[in-house]
Amino acid sequence: MEDVITHGVGLTFQVYPEAISLMPVPPLFSFLFFFMLCLLAMSSIVGMMEPTVAAVLDEFPSLRQGSRRSLVYIGSCFVAFLGGLSMCFPSGIFMFNIINDHSASTVLYMSFFELVVVSYIYGIKNFLRNIEDMKIWMPTGLKYFWTSCWLVVTPAIVLVITVVGFTDRHLDSLDDYTYPDGAQALAYMLELSPVLLVVLVAIPIIVTRVRRGEAASLFSSEAWVPRHDNTLDTGLVNKTFEDTQIGTEGVVGES
Repeated sequence: MEDVITHGVGLTFQVYPEAISLMPVPPLFSFLFFFMLCLLAMSSIVGMMEPTVAAVLDEFPSLRQGSRRSLVYIGSCFVAFLGGLSMCFPSGIFMFNIINDHSASTVLYMSFFELVVVSYIYGIKNFLRNIEDMKIWMPTGLKYFWTSCWLVVTPAIVLVITVVGFTDRHLDSLDDYTYPDGAQALAYMLELSPVLLVVLVAIPIIVTRVRRGEAASLFSSEAWVPRHDNTLDTGLVNKTFEDTQIGTEGVVGES
């Protein structure tokens, strides 16, 4: 079987199209197959771009106004386009293979850090309180289940997968071609750069807070509450959605 059927990109763009060509009405099933791939790609792009744009808008709230939000989306998509441009050249399959093999590891690292920050630094009680603020009801049994997953089960599984992945590493290759040393270094740089970027930004902030005597602000605090729209009256920010009605001009009145 391994001598006649490939995996990865070859499976998607060689084996499946060849199999579809042998089916009744090949043009119809070919259209449906590649239309499905387009839908999968678009849904993945939305899932990746939305957190990126949300981070920019949270850091620069003034960009949320008017057409600026659309410009942020357009700019983010253009930067992503430039990032993927190298995969559109004749040798682009080699770059695609590097990103395809190493980006999954990056997701593991970031998810582990996110679990640790949310569960142990922000505080699992604060997180559960935020869920209640969003009017998401959970039975007691389900709440204990998710708490155990966020605190113990999922971090342990992610850590084990990461360690096993590192102990079972091989040189990057495509078919019978092994990448040169420079490409191997580029692959690990792409894999670790998002993690290093987070660490390099976090360390100066932590050092600055400690020097100012604000070390306690780095950990869970009762003062950490969800952000509210600036148009709301500060005396009414704690009123529930059922009790308030926000007009188109930011006027708050009793419903």
